Amino acid sequence: MKTCTDCQAARETNGLWAFHCPTCLWCGARLVRRIRRSPGSNDADLSARRKKVVDDWVAWGHNEEELRALIASEGMPVQPVGRR
Repeated sequence: MKTCTDCQAARETNGLWAFHCPTCLWCGARLVRRIRRSPGSNDADLSARRKKVVDDWVAWGHNEEELRALIASEGMPVQPVGRR
C-alpha cells in the first residue's frame, strides 16, 4: 500500500482537507467523523450517510471492525507516517 496523499493533506491542513480515498481505511474513518459534524441535517439522514460510507469502505475490502475502531479512536484518523 502506498502512502495516502489525502491523509498527508489532511495532516498538513489539520483536518481541513475535504477529499477521502476509498482505498484508505483512515480516509473512511475521517469521512464518517466529518459527516457526524455536519450541521443542518436531521439525525436519521446523518446516520444513513455514515452507514453508507461504512458500507462503501467495506465494499472496497476494508475490515468494518477496524474502520469502526478508527472512527471511535482519539485524534484525527490519518495513515501513520511510514506505514504502507
